[in-house]
Amino acid sequence: MMTFLESAEAARARPGYRLAGVLVGGLLAVAAYTLPWGADTPHAVRAAAALTVLMATWWLGGVLPMAVTALVPLVALPLLGLADLRDAAAPYADPLNALMLGGFVLAHAMEEVGLHRRVVAALLAPAWVRLSPQRVALALMTAAALVSSFVNNTAAMLMMLPTAMGLAVAAGNGARTRSAFALVTAYACSIGGVGTLVGTAPNAVLAGLAPRLAGREITFLGWLGVGGTFVLLAIPAAWWVVARWALPLPRKAEHPIDAPPRAPWTRDQFVVLGVVTACLLGWLTRAPVDLGAVTIPGWGPLLPKKIDDSFVAMAGALVLFLFPRAHVRDAVPNVAQDGVVGEALRRGTPPRLAASAASSGERGEDASAEGGAEPGSASTGPRPRRSPSKGDREGEPPPPQESPTPSAPNTSASDDADEARFLLSWRRASRASPWSVLVLMGGGFALADCIQDSGLSGRLAGSVAGLATLPPAVQAFAVCVAIAFLSAFTSNTATTQLSLPILGAGATAAGIDPLLWMVPATISASCDFSMAVGTPPNAIATEAGEVRPADMFRAGVVLNVVCAAIATLVALTVGRAL
Repeated sequence: MMTFLESAEAARARPGYRLAGVLVGGLLAVAAYTLPWGADTPHAVRAAAALTVLMATWWLGGVLPMAVTALVPLVALPLLGLADLRDAAAPYADPLNALMLGGFVLAHAMEEVGLHRRVVAALLAPAWVRLSPQRVALALMTAAALVSSFVNNTAAMLMMLPTAMGLAVAAGNGARTRSAFALVTAYACSIGGVGTLVGTAPNAVLAGLAPRLAGREITFLGWLGVGGTFVLLAIPAAWWVVARWALPLPRKAEHPIDAPPRAPWTRDQFVVLGVVTACLLGWLTRAPVDLGAVTIPGWGPLLPKKIDDSFVAMAGALVLFLFPRAHVRDAVPNVAQDGVVGEALRRGTPPRLAASAASSGERGEDASAEGGAEPGSASTGPRPRRSPSKGDREGEPPPPQESPTPSAPNTSASDDADEARFLLSWRRASRASPWSVLVLMGGGFALADCIQDSGLSGRLAGSVAGLATLPPAVQAFAVCVAIAFLSAFTSNTATTQLSLPILGAGATAAGIDPLLWMVPATISASCDFSMAVGTPPNAIATEAGEVRPADMFRAGVVLNVVCAAIATLVALTVGRAL
């Protein structure tokens, strides 16, 4: 029998739905332009409102692929007289896109050499951890969160799910244990992405909009203090909700649970670990750090021109292409059979979910995310289709798994040599990079600039000005609940792109620090845990991890409230240091 998710996806795939959605969006845009704004309302405000309504309708309704909707400003802004083409195209080359692209390459390299398996093995090495299914679940969540800090939540879930199911079988106690392990892994993959700027696309959206709306730069180190604190508090909370309350696991095991085998370190793993570590150190030390009594100088000001965190990400990505492989690859593996996705397929991951993760890139993006990698690539980095349940709302089946062909005949030999002899090849890295995530972010930045420059932000500020009359904690908590609810039904990237300009303008008009509302909104966009449609990891846990929707709803509702409270606490404390 066709599930609700499959029937909704099938409806969006019909040409009639797309045509109707385009027409409805156009009519709503016309209505927004002709509203009685007042005789003194300039054309720019009306046109910006029409464009915002049009893109919001197409994004929220899944009328067109999200990256296609994100391209609308390139046509609409010059057509409406709001910007020339050069200014309209500039946001698509925002440095934050370079940061995300560098993060995609780093994530791809981490999976290529199997660093995620190293993390799991290290955390499960102590025997005292493996003597308790509850402690094993917490170690698994920690590993999933660390992986998801660099890899998008869909790919991280597919990477971690086979290990989670293997540990659940070793722990015993049947289907209930399998459900608990699948659910804690799904929640950890969603929570972990909040930790770094490259973990999920909404974090980068906030970093891109903060200079525009709050007049401040959010650095990798600055966000690590906020997102990392949230992760440190939310992971134990999610573990307690699932492993101790909703689906309680045994406190002790009769014998140590078998851990994944620990193979010797390879040279390729050392190389990737060294590059990732160097990038982390570069991000943490780039900008000066003011500790009050003393200021630690950064290395960034020593360069002849100003840089930001994207410089470090791109430098690390470029370096990875220089190293030869420790062992020459005899043939490019078919990941549909041999890689992480193949393993997930053999362990029961639904073929559509596994194929989507292999062929596309929520970040998020988070998924997040949106974007498109070609078939045949390894499942790495943020993916374009976050899941059949939400993601882009494209409603289009993944492309068939077939052998890719080089884009130009005269590059085929070079690409084949790269794939066989070098640690990374451009062909595989480009397939693993969700390019449409970058287009989606650029479109969101273009829309935010339009809202700000046209004066529409001042008009919209009144719609959220009522929040300013409430205590700060209530303001932030209300924002968290609203954004978490909205992100349950649409992409978290689109949610932040539509909501942050309005929240920032409203806070500014009310005399409140815009980040007081924007930070909890960004965190909450990745935090819907109650329904399978909320995030791709939720959907994978439901369909492949044998998690009953009733169990997910029971645990998720409580965790939604807990994470909203944690996000509020983080925003009101360490968030003020941004």
